[in-house]
Amino acid sequence: MTKKDRKTEKEPPGKIADNLLAAIQVSRRQPLSRLLTALGVHGVGEVSAADLSRAFPSLDLLSKADADQLQMLDGVGPNIAEAIVDWFAQPRNQTCSRSSRPPGSGLSISNQQSPLLNPPFLFPV
Repeated sequence: MTKKDRKTEKEPPGKIADNLLAAIQVSRRQPLSRLLTALGVHGVGEVSAADLSRAFPSLDLLSKADADQLQMLDGVGPNIAEAIVDWFAQPRNQTCSRSSRPPGSGLSISNQQSPLLNPPFLFPV
């Protein structure tokens, strides 16, 4: 199938753009653990990303965590904790993590109580 094959007169102009924008909106509602896995932090896989997202329910909270807080989680030792802290300390990653948060989303994934932070409410960023 080529682009020519996909072009139809039935599809109104702008429909492709609408579909793209809708897909972007859906991707913004993905769980924080999926984003953490995709960031490529050394030592953070699917399991540790899920653990991190339960303990730190927003990217902002995780980015402000220090190595000692991170090591309180099962499965996060000093090497992984330092890798996470170092990742968020790099200017290019700070820009990336800010741009991945759409205004008003906060990338919160859960209403569960955080074992480390225990926030009563989560407010959008």
